[in-house]
Amino acid sequence: DEPTGNLDTENSDMISKILFRYVKEEGSSLIMVTHDPKLANRASRKIKIKDGKIK
Repeated sequence: DEPTGNLDTENSDMISKILFRYVKEEGSSLIMVTHDPKLANRASRKIKIKDGKIK
């Protein structure tokens, strides 16, 4: 949940790069919850929840 929510911009960018690089290199998945559109847009697949319903 919000893996970078409490970080400054520089550290947030660094952590997100590490996470997405790991996913790509290892062929693994990452499930993340975020309110940051910039971070969400890096995902290859997005599932939105609005008013308690999956969109």
